[in-house]
Amino acid sequence: MADAKISQLSSVTTPSAADLLVIVENASSTTKNITYANMKTAVNGTWYQDEVLTYSDGVHYTLANTPTAIVFLFLNGQKLVYGTDYTRSGTAITMAYTNLATDTLTASYL
Repeated sequence: MADAKISQLSSVTTPSAADLLVIVENASSTTKNITYANMKTAVNGTWYQDEVLTYSDGVHYTLANTPTAIVFLFLNGQKLVYGTDYTRSGTAITMAYTNLATDTLTASYL
């Protein structure tokens, strides 16, 4: 589907697996694209939760599984902001600052 307003749609259609949905995070005004297939996985799929991520040097952490869509990262219960507090590539998490060995880093993701 091309960019269109809902009021301009002539009929109801079922999105294909490759159709992109845009998610806006209000707190940081950032947008993320997620495919319809990944959104279905989010609703029907398996969420992973790593209670304590592997601590290496306080900056680099590793997720137990490879996320397919959404990642929520928490430091001592406080939600972190992607791009500000951390970045991610595959299973690798890189913090923007050094954490203490006593800090608890938790990840919830698809």
